[in-house]
Amino acid sequence: DQWVFEPKYDGIRIVAIVLGDSVAMMTRNGHDKCRQFPEITDGLRDLGKKLGRPLVLDGEVVALDASGEPARFQDLQGRMHLRDEVEVSGRSASAPAAFVAFDLLVDGKDLLVGDDWDARRARLERVMKKLSSSMRRVLRPSEVTYQTPQPLLASARAHGWEGIMAKQR
Repeated sequence: DQWVFEPKYDGIRIVAIVLGDSVAMMTRNGHDKCRQFPEITDGLRDLGKKLGRPLVLDGEVVALDASGEPARFQDLQGRMHLRDEVEVSGRSASAPAAFVAFDLLVDGKDLLVGDDWDARRARLERVMKKLSSSMRRVLRPSEVTYQTPQPLLASARAHGWEGIMAKQR
Protein backbone atom coordinates (compact mmCIF):
# COMPACT_ATOMS: atom_id res chain seq x y z
CA ASP A 1 0.00 0.00 0.00
CA GLN A 2 2.99 2.32 0.30
CA TRP A 3 3.98 2.05 -3.37
CA VAL A 4 2.67 3.15 -6.76
CA PHE A 5 3.94 1.93 -10.13
CA GLU A 6 4.11 3.57 -13.55
CA PRO A 7 5.76 2.88 -16.91
CA LYS A 8 9.38 3.95 -17.37
CA TYR A 9 8.84 6.27 -20.31
CA ASP A 10 11.58 6.44 -22.92
CA GLY A 11 11.85 10.15 -23.67
CA ILE A 12 13.23 13.51 -22.58
CA ARG A 13 12.75 14.47 -18.93
CA ILE A 14 11.20 17.94 -18.75
CA VAL A 15 10.11 20.43 -16.13
CA ALA A 16 7.34 22.45 -17.77
CA ILE A 17 6.85 25.96 -16.43
CA VAL A 18 3.62 27.72 -17.39
CA LEU A 19 3.23 31.41 -16.49
CA GLY A 20 0.34 33.00 -18.35
CA ASP A 21 1.28 33.06 -22.05
CA SER A 22 4.86 32.13 -21.26
CA VAL A 23 5.93 28.47 -21.36
CA ALA A 24 9.32 26.87 -20.80
CA MET A 25 10.11 23.17 -21.17
CA MET A 26 13.45 22.74 -19.44
CA THR A 27 15.68 19.66 -19.71
CA ARG A 28 17.97 18.47 -16.93
CA ASN A 29 20.88 20.32 -18.55
CA GLY A 30 18.98 23.60 -18.85
CA HIS A 31 17.85 23.53 -22.49
CA ASP A 32 14.37 24.81 -23.39
CA LYS A 33 12.64 22.40 -25.80
CA CYS A 34 9.62 24.58 -26.68
CA ARG A 35 10.96 25.25 -30.16
CA GLN A 36 11.33 21.54 -30.95
CA PHE A 37 7.87 20.58 -29.62
CA PRO A 38 5.47 23.42 -30.47
CA GLU A 39 2.37 21.22 -30.20
CA ILE A 40 3.20 20.50 -26.55
CA THR A 41 4.08 24.14 -25.92
CA ASP A 42 0.69 25.18 -27.33
CA GLY A 43 -1.07 22.60 -25.17
CA LEU A 44 0.68 23.82 -22.02
CA ARG A 45 -0.13 27.43 -22.90
CA ASP A 46 -3.80 26.54 -23.47
CA LEU A 47 -3.92 24.69 -20.16
CA GLY A 48 -2.41 27.66 -18.33
CA LYS A 49 -4.92 30.04 -19.91
CA LYS A 50 -7.82 27.75 -19.10
CA LEU A 51 -6.75 27.45 -15.45
CA GLY A 52 -5.72 31.10 -15.12
CA ARG A 53 -2.81 30.31 -12.82
CA PRO A 54 0.87 29.29 -13.00
CA LEU A 55 1.85 25.63 -13.11
CA VAL A 56 5.07 23.67 -12.84
CA LEU A 57 4.85 20.08 -14.05
CA ASP A 58 7.45 17.32 -13.96
CA GLY A 59 7.24 14.82 -16.80
CA GLU A 60 8.62 13.39 -19.99
CA VAL A 61 8.32 14.25 -23.67
CA VAL A 62 7.70 10.99 -25.50
CA ALA A 63 7.30 10.02 -29.14
CA LEU A 64 3.90 8.63 -30.09
CA ASP A 65 3.25 5.62 -32.29
CA ALA A 66 0.46 5.38 -34.88
CA SER A 67 -2.07 4.46 -32.18
CA GLY A 68 -1.12 7.46 -30.01
CA GLU A 69 0.79 5.42 -27.44
CA PRO A 70 4.30 6.25 -26.19
CA ALA A 71 6.95 4.90 -28.54
CA ARG A 72 10.71 4.39 -28.47
CA PHE A 73 13.24 7.14 -27.80
CA GLN A 74 14.73 6.75 -31.28
CA ASP A 75 11.52 8.25 -32.68
CA LEU A 76 12.29 11.50 -30.80
CA GLN A 77 15.89 11.78 -31.86
CA GLY A 78 15.05 13.40 -35.19
CA ARG A 79 13.23 16.22 -33.40
CA MET A 80 15.35 16.88 -30.34
CA HIS A 81 17.75 19.40 -31.83
CA LEU A 82 15.84 20.88 -34.77
CA ARG A 83 15.82 24.68 -35.01
CA ASP A 84 14.25 25.34 -38.42
CA GLU A 85 10.49 26.03 -38.15
CA VAL A 86 9.66 24.27 -41.41
CA GLU A 87 11.53 21.13 -40.33
CA VAL A 88 9.94 21.27 -36.86
CA SER A 89 6.48 21.61 -38.39
CA GLY A 90 7.06 18.67 -40.71
CA ARG A 91 8.36 16.48 -37.92
CA SER A 92 5.44 17.45 -35.66
CA ALA A 93 3.18 15.78 -38.23
CA SER A 94 5.38 12.80 -39.13
CA ALA A 95 6.80 12.10 -35.65
CA PRO A 96 4.17 13.23 -33.11
CA ALA A 97 5.08 13.70 -29.45
CA ALA A 98 3.31 14.18 -26.14
CA PHE A 99 4.13 15.41 -22.64
CA VAL A 100 3.39 12.79 -19.98
CA ALA A 101 3.10 14.50 -16.57
CA PHE A 102 4.35 12.57 -13.53
CA ASP A 103 3.93 15.25 -10.92
CA LEU A 104 2.56 18.71 -10.20
CA LEU A 105 5.16 20.77 -8.34
CA VAL A 106 3.48 24.19 -8.31
CA ASP A 107 -0.23 24.92 -8.73
CA GLY A 108 -1.03 28.63 -8.65
CA LYS A 109 0.55 30.04 -5.51
CA ASP A 110 0.85 26.60 -3.89
CA LEU A 111 4.30 24.99 -3.76
CA LEU A 112 3.50 21.27 -3.58
CA VAL A 113 6.93 19.64 -3.30
CA GLY A 114 6.49 19.13 0.46
CA ASP A 115 3.07 17.49 0.07
CA ASP A 116 2.73 13.73 -0.05
CA TRP A 117 2.55 11.98 -3.42
CA ASP A 118 -1.16 11.14 -3.17
CA ALA A 119 -2.12 14.79 -2.64
CA ARG A 120 0.05 15.96 -5.55
CA ARG A 121 -1.30 13.21 -7.79
CA ALA A 122 -4.92 14.12 -7.00
CA ARG A 123 -4.21 17.76 -7.92
CA LEU A 124 -2.42 16.71 -11.10
CA GLU A 125 -5.41 14.63 -12.17
CA ARG A 126 -7.81 17.53 -11.45
CA VAL A 127 -5.63 19.87 -13.53
CA MET A 128 -5.40 17.40 -16.41
CA LYS A 129 -9.18 16.98 -16.49
CA LYS A 130 -9.36 20.63 -17.60
CA LEU A 131 -7.74 19.72 -20.93
CA SER A 132 -9.79 20.02 -24.08
CA SER A 133 -10.20 16.78 -25.99
CA SER A 134 -7.81 18.00 -28.70
CA MET A 135 -5.09 18.67 -26.10
CA ARG A 136 -5.37 15.24 -24.47
CA ARG A 137 -3.31 13.79 -27.29
CA VAL A 138 -0.30 15.99 -26.45
CA LEU A 139 -0.71 16.40 -22.67
CA ARG A 140 -1.56 13.51 -20.39
CA PRO A 141 -0.93 12.24 -16.88
CA SER A 142 1.29 9.20 -16.47
CA GLU A 143 -0.40 5.83 -16.17
CA VAL A 144 -0.25 4.56 -12.57
CA THR A 145 -1.27 1.43 -10.75
CA TYR A 146 -1.69 1.10 -7.01
CA GLN A 147 -1.75 -2.69 -6.92
CA THR A 148 0.94 -5.26 -7.46
CA PRO A 149 3.42 -4.30 -10.19
CA GLN A 150 3.27 -7.66 -12.03
CA PRO A 151 0.58 -6.72 -14.62
CA LEU A 152 2.38 -3.48 -15.45
CA LEU A 153 5.68 -5.34 -15.67
CA ALA A 154 4.06 -7.84 -18.07
CA SER A 155 2.88 -4.88 -20.21
CA ALA A 156 6.41 -3.47 -20.13
CA ARG A 157 7.81 -6.75 -21.46
CA ALA A 158 5.07 -7.15 -24.08
CA HIS A 159 5.46 -3.58 -25.41
CA GLY A 160 9.24 -3.31 -25.15
CA TRP A 161 9.26 -0.57 -22.51
CA GLU A 162 12.45 0.20 -20.63
CA GLY A 163 10.77 -1.02 -17.46
CA ILE A 164 8.56 0.34 -14.71
CA MET A 165 9.08 2.86 -11.92
CA ALA A 166 8.18 2.26 -8.30
CA LYS A 167 7.44 5.33 -6.19
CA GLN A 168 6.90 5.39 -2.47
CA ARG A 169 3.64 7.19 -1.83
